[in-house]
Amino acid sequence: MDRVPQFKVDGDLVLTVPLQPGFGKVLYEFVRLAVSKSGFDAEESKRIAASVSTLVVDKAQRAGKESPGHLRLCVAHRRGSVSIKTTIQELHFSQEEKFQTQAS
Repeated sequence: MDRVPQFKVDGDLVLTVPLQPGFGKVLYEFVRLAVSKSGFDAEESKRIAASVSTLVVDKAQRAGKESPGHLRLCVAHRRGSVSIKTTIQELHFSQEEKFQTQAS
């Protein structure tokens, strides 16, 4: 696999996605890409993306929420670390997780 170029500067990414069928796939791919561009290797990126997307999809399914509603995902990225905050306002759900690369 080709090396994924890393972000040149620290920053924040925000994604807002409706709780529609398939939103978990969009969430997974967004997190995986953001995490890998923050310096995490492929396995770490997949693990983190799976953890975040599984948590949010399960939360939405348990609440029986498949629209209307939106997920807001904020990823603060720095070289070798990310902070991921997920919020579903309609479910009164908000969680923030912080991750650092194993190689740091």
